[in-house]
Amino acid sequence: MSVETLLCAIDLSPFSVQVVDYALVLFSKVGKKLYLLHSVAKESEVPIAEQQLQEFLSWVKERGFEEVEGLVTVGAPAEEISRYAEELKADLIVMGTRGLVSSETSIISTAQKVITLVHIPILIVPTPLK
Repeated sequence: MSVETLLCAIDLSPFSVQVVDYALVLFSKVGKKLYLLHSVAKESEVPIAEQQLQEFLSWVKERGFEEVEGLVTVGAPAEEISRYAEELKADLIVMGTRGLVSSETSIISTAQKVITLVHIPILIVPTPLK
């Protein structure tokens, strides 16, 4: 089995740095192409998201990783991650989870939804609940 194409789904929060770090470690060992994917709910959010994603890409490229591309999509994150994993023929998805659960309701995390939608390995990076 080879892992050449990695899809790293991020929410552009400060915790995304932690998720991208894991993706870069794997990418440096086995990858040929890394995609950073962020999904927004509305078309009007795209320019701000693209600007924030460019900051992540600059940070990644400053660390010596050139074969990295950023993607901003509009739609539900789990469905967009699944769609792009298939479209890009990703060998692995790297993503974080905050395990959003409250005492009143249980919210299914994006990571849990992605697990049900894709048939490729997923590395889940736990992030703090703050």
